[in-house]
Amino acid sequence: MNKKHLQVLSLDFSVGVPSCECICILQPEPDTISHDVLLESLEPHHDLSQLRISYYQSDKYPGWLGNASFSKLTSITLYGCESKYLPALDGLPFLKELIVRNMKFVQRIGHEFYSHPAGVKAFQSLTKLEFDGLLQLSEWSGMDFGDFPRLHTLSIKKCHKLRALPLVPFPSLETLNITDCGSLNIVPVPPLLDLNLCSSHRLCAVSSCHNLTAVTAVSSLHSLTSMVIEHCQNVSAVSSFHSLTTLEITECQNLIEVSFLPSLATLKIAYCPNLIAVSSLPSLATLKIASCPHLIEVSSLPSLATLTIVYWITQR
Repeated sequence: MNKKHLQVLSLDFSVGVPSCECICILQPEPDTISHDVLLESLEPHHDLSQLRISYYQSDKYPGWLGNASFSKLTSITLYGCESKYLPALDGLPFLKELIVRNMKFVQRIGHEFYSHPAGVKAFQSLTKLEFDGLLQLSEWSGMDFGDFPRLHTLSIKKCHKLRALPLVPFPSLETLNITDCGSLNIVPVPPLLDLNLCSSHRLCAVSSCHNLTAVTAVSSLHSLTSMVIEHCQNVSAVSSFHSLTTLEITECQNLIEVSFLPSLATLKIAYCPNLIAVSSLPSLATLKIASCPHLIEVSSLPSLATLTIVYWITQR
């Protein structure tokens, strides 16, 4: 495929026709050509900037995918591919965005995801990474210190079997979004965020992680400023985030208390029926609580300027 001016390419191996600006519908006849052979033969021009591959059915990826000669390739999306592994893409020098969605057969992300030689850091330009709908993914490992040096947005959604996040820091991470990852039991896993975060806005959003029991800061999380926690049934307490200024908690059935957040200025809590206490928040200026019928203590809030407490009888 030698079209010099092609910059955006979508290769779709499904039967149906998707709605996309620049697409190639690739559906080989049975017993004639396999997906891996077909994709190997479709190497695009090296000026390509965006690539999407959908519904690819092979564990073998083409040799050109991830080749450093694609120096202008900045965005890759893998969607609905029936492969057990992710391709090694860290050799792309200017890849900024990697989105992996609905790859339901991927069980682990390990060393096969990183092809760089010793001493070279992986994904040096990547700023956004998303894993969504990797239903069998249980392990993410193989990272070294210094990998993903510019990653500022990490989103992990519907990875129901994922047990833990990598145990090395993402030094530039600003936004962490974890949704519907039912096997995670502690978030964030230290030291997911590094001590040297330079952004003024750092957000952690956690939603529908039903086995999550603790949301507690460690030293590597001291710069976190904003957090949203939703639909995490077993979270019982949130505490010890020293720089946290904004916190929203919704529908956490076993939440009992929120305390010891010295910089917290705004707190919103709703539909937490077992919440008992909100206390020891010296910087809190705005507190809004809705439908928390067992709340009995609101104390040690010397800076409080706005207080709203609403009890609704009906449940969401």
